[in-house]
Amino acid sequence: MTQQEQAPHHPRPPVHPVDEKPAAKRLVPAALQHIAAMYAGVVTPPLIIGQAVGLDTAGRTRLIAASLLIAGLATLLQTLGIRRFAGNRLPFVNAASSAGITPMLAIAETTAKGHQLPAIYGAVMVAGVVCLAVGPFFGKLLRFFPPLVTGVVITLIGVTLMPVPVGWAQGGDLVAVSLGAGIIPLAAPTFYADFPAWAQTVLGSGISAGALVAVALNLFFHHLGTRSTPRAAVLSAASSGSGTQIP
Repeated sequence: MTQQEQAPHHPRPPVHPVDEKPAAKRLVPAALQHIAAMYAGVVTPPLIIGQAVGLDTAGRTRLIAASLLIAGLATLLQTLGIRRFAGNRLPFVNAASSAGITPMLAIAETTAKGHQLPAIYGAVMVAGVVCLAVGPFFGKLLRFFPPLVTGVVITLIGVTLMPVPVGWAQGGDLVAVSLGAGIIPLAAPTFYADFPAWAQTVLGSGISAGALVAVALNLFFHHLGTRSTPRAAVLSAASSGSGTQIP
């Protein structure tokens, strides 16, 4: 069979960016950016709830570990999916939602000491069942939640919780430098234009840039060469500079 008689070659259809599998030199920095951006969201709720219910250092560490474990499992379920039953297969990390902190704090305040966490766990499980039941039909209700409504809700969540991180981050050059690193991408979007592609991916997000700088400075100034234990290092960012003593 001659070359002219061969079947015509049909090029593969273009791959949607969501389904694209980037090379490792792009994938690894993007994954690092995701981890830096999601870590605060996963760790903050257990820190706040643990402090509210009076957990000691070991209890808070276990709560943080459980939050990280569930966030990882939820991310795998969401990105890989189970046929049409679960998973949107979108490229983002599932983290603990800050929207539930306020009602969980209310439960902690109105429940007898020693029974606060079981009450919170029960409420979360019931809420999860309700979300699973409503989920398939919620898409039809999106017209009642335009960007104006969702934007106001997200803003109110942040404003309501603002006193907690502000109290944790009071004072210190470490906080000022970290916030400055996080503001650079917003104030000067082209600041990292001449950096390598992997650095632009990691530092181009204010959340990931500020988080990485804060972690690095905290380790350098507070833990390298000291006798602090790894467990205390996990909670150091929450306790340093705030006047809050963690047992």
